[in-house]
Amino acid sequence: MRIENYSIDIKRHALLRALKRGIDPDVLETVIRSGRIEKFRKNYARFIKDYKNCKIICIGQIQPTRIKILTITRK
Repeated sequence: MRIENYSIDIKRHALLRALKRGIDPDVLETVIRSGRIEKFRKNYARFIKDYKNCKIICIGQIQPTRIKILTITRK
């Protein structure tokens, strides 16, 4: 799956949750652009990036021309 072919839309709810959890928007962009991608179900993908002390996961819905980021978590 090539990320360059899609436009990325981060939903307001996901952005607010990320800010509440202490995740900066710059980190979100890094996770989406350079993290590993795991597809699950029919139209969903996980963007995962491991850091020293945490793992950041973005869940997105794949549509024909864009990917909507629905939620962002830290483990």
